Amino acid sequence: MNGLDNYKEILELKKINVVLDANDDALVEMNEVLAEIIDLKPSKYAVRFNIDGGFINCHIDKTFLILTNAGLASIINTEDLFKKIS
Repeated sequence: MNGLDNYKEILELKKINVVLDANDDALVEMNEVLAEIIDLKPSKYAVRFNIDGGFINCHIDKTFLILTNAGLASIINTEDLFKKIS
């Protein structure tokens, strides 16, 4: 299961195509709760800031996770997305 599974209905409604590219060595052992936190926020934004009929490409490797989408240019400061919430 990945964070995008939580948005299956929205993905279908918006007709967003998801492509998953996972290398065989992408398995990383970590705390389950931490893994969900790391995956959920980027997945949420990939769906939320996408266009109808768009795409989400997910590339996962042993060292990184990259999500790209067909969303419009950002109207918010993207650095604010990763600031610590206090």
